[in-house]
Amino acid sequence: MPLTSSWQSPSTKARRATLRSSYDYIVIGSGASGSVVARRLAENQDAQVLLLEAGDEDLKPSILITETWFLNLGGEFDWNFGAERNPSVNNRSIVQAMGKAVGGGTSINAMVWAHGHKNDFDHWAKEADDDAWNYQRVLNIYRRIEDWHGAPDPERRGSGGEVFVQPAPNPSSIAPAFLKAAESLGIPTFADQNGVILEGPGGAAITNVRFATAAG
Repeated sequence: MPLTSSWQSPSTKARRATLRSSYDYIVIGSGASGSVVARRLAENQDAQVLLLEAGDEDLKPSILITETWFLNLGGEFDWNFGAERNPSVNNRSIVQAMGKAVGGGTSINAMVWAHGHKNDFDHWAKEADDDAWNYQRVLNIYRRIEDWHGAPDPERRGSGGEVFVQPAPNPSSIAPAFLKAAESLGIPTFADQNGVILEGPGGAAITNVRFATAAG
């Protein structure tokens, strides 16, 4: 399966030169899901696994330096998807950033760690007629892989897993001001973005992040 691109880094060209004529498994997209799937398949040393990614490597300053995450929006590492124009938002096309690089969206999401909402998982489980997709099953997976460094919530947050997660350690002063503004409008606020907020009608919270501080 040929790879095409307007530009390829030297390492990409080197990998392309070693492509085989056939593979046991081909995984499309090297985001959070595709990378994990490819790695687990490759644990079988007898299997030939090809992981395809439309974007380039993510070892670039705008990705490696978390504070410059916003430079990636609309740039070479963003698919820059846009919704249809909608009269409900002044006929604007709302842009949705989507990572176009090794790592996919995880390379441009500013190290934010966000679980999905209970209603979404339960809806998918119903549509698939498979309880393996429901909120409680997926929540158990989150708890298993997390190493949560915030206020304990054993029902929803995990500890000792491989993924370091903490509340934003030094949020901009705009963040708590935003929460106060939400409260003034009757919008409930929560201490944990990935806690009980995801089991109700919604609200506002400061994000969880995956980077460790010097003190941490």
